[in-house]
Amino acid sequence: MLLEHMRNRAIDILEFSRNAKHNSPEWPVDYWPKSEGPPNGGAWDASVKSFRADLKAMQDLVANPKTDLFARIPWGDGQTILREALLIADHNAYHLGQLVDVRRLLGCGLSNRQAESGAFRHHVRSWRLDSGACGRPRG
Repeated sequence: MLLEHMRNRAIDILEFSRNAKHNSPEWPVDYWPKSEGPPNGGAWDASVKSFRADLKAMQDLVANPKTDLFARIPWGDGQTILREALLIADHNAYHLGQLVDVRRLLGCGLSNRQAESGAFRHHVRSWRLDSGACGRPRG
């Protein structure tokens, strides 16, 4: 599950950024879910909630006036908070592209004409992480 991978990676980067005692998971095995699908019906919702909370925590760390974005993280080997925040953004952007591809494969994409008209921006903004296939609310 792409979202769970994004969440695993983001929490590792966040914890490294703020906790000297953090031990990163083993790469690559611990960065991907053990199964190809969610383990139960509530797993997707739990991943969405956790992903949002972790992203908010990184945003708060960056926005905190006491955070020196350019100072080297003392327990790292040259990393800064700014670098780690950009790493999360870059990683999320990469996998967001994959989520777009999955939606297209499911028949949820836009036509070329819609994309060229700017409808894509509206379409992406209307997506909900907590909705079912093609952005239709579940239940």
